[in-house]
Amino acid sequence: MAEAQQRLVDKIEQLPEPYATVLTRRYIHLERFEKIAVEMNYSYYYLTKRMMAVAIKKYVEL
Repeated sequence: MAEAQQRLVDKIEQLPEPYATVLTRRYIHLERFEKIAVEMNYSYYYLTKRMMAVAIKKYVEL
């Protein structure tokens, strides 16, 4: 794993759940939002508009 990717993973792992899981599935495992939403029992709208906004904000604040 490249050094930059490892830093990304390390930083994501510091986030609380479910944000860490969502960002890992989307940006590390490259899963589609539709699949993540269904498997985590979230609406597509909630996942893409609300949860991702909070997750990214928390990531930036680390």
